[in-house]
Amino acid sequence: MATIRKLRGKYQAIVRRKGFPDTSKTFDRKVDAVRWSRSIEDEMERSAFRHFDPRVLGDTSFGDLLTRYRNEVSPKKRGGKIEALVLSAMIRRRISSYSLEHLSPEHFVAYREERLKEIKPATVNKERKRCFAPTLPLAS
Repeated sequence: MATIRKLRGKYQAIVRRKGFPDTSKTFDRKVDAVRWSRSIEDEMERSAFRHFDPRVLGDTSFGDLLTRYRNEVSPKKRGGKIEALVLSAMIRRRISSYSLEHLSPEHFVAYREERLKEIKPATVNKERKRCFAPTLPLAS
């Protein structure tokens, strides 16, 4: 349940839910605040809610994130040398030039299709599991 509070003549809707970032927005009318908070709660319920603070993402590219992961995390893992080679190859690809703010599922699909022309599907799946999934927590 969202909290609606009156603040300096306006209404602030605050949505707090475990597993999601606290989200708030200010409105002139209480009706708008209630409507917005319900829509955010519905999105959270459907797991469609995505909240990225542009100030946190800045102009960080996916390649920057992969580089950071390669330099900070991969060396500590068994098999990290192989992983670093795979990440270095991925950093040279076009997908690494996109900013995190503008990166979309379509970019990952295009990357996968591009790689399928060069290597077998099982290898693409290994790359996906090894390179994409672990880097996402570093983005926040």
